[in-house]
Amino acid sequence: MNFLSLVVLFSSIDQLTKYLIVNNLSYGQVVPVNSWLNLVYYKNSGFIFGLFSGSNLDYIFIAHFIIFILATYLILKIYYDDKTLKLASSLLLAGAIGNSFDRFFLNGVVDFIDIYYKNFHWPAFNFADLFISVGIILFLLQSFGRLNIVYRNS
Repeated sequence: MNFLSLVVLFSSIDQLTKYLIVNNLSYGQVVPVNSWLNLVYYKNSGFIFGLFSGSNLDYIFIAHFIIFILATYLILKIYYDDKTLKLASSLLLAGAIGNSFDRFFLNGVVDFIDIYYKNFHWPAFNFADLFISVGIILFLLQSFGRLNIVYRNS
């Protein structure tokens, strides 16, 4: 599968799952799945983990737009410089697109995955967040692997 197809696939998964949550749960509703996972419907109007929630939405929109443009440029540069990072780059870009779509058209990012242990709940997140996290991990693993090879060959 090529880079663009992966981006479209991952972005579509993100948007489809958010659509299903928005259209099947009431805002704030919690649906237990098992002993460590709930489905919830929240909207994050701030940045990562809800930072700056309640701040002026115009400033958040502008900051997000600038960050999105810079991130997209860097992700595409990384991909075109090193095609072995196709999966990592496509996950990163799809996650950025998914959350940016929500921010620009829904005035906040739809979050619905609630992982918890007893009374500790990780901040709710979505597939775009998961794609970004996995993309970063893959990128770092591949980068460290290359550094190790370069170091050994020196």
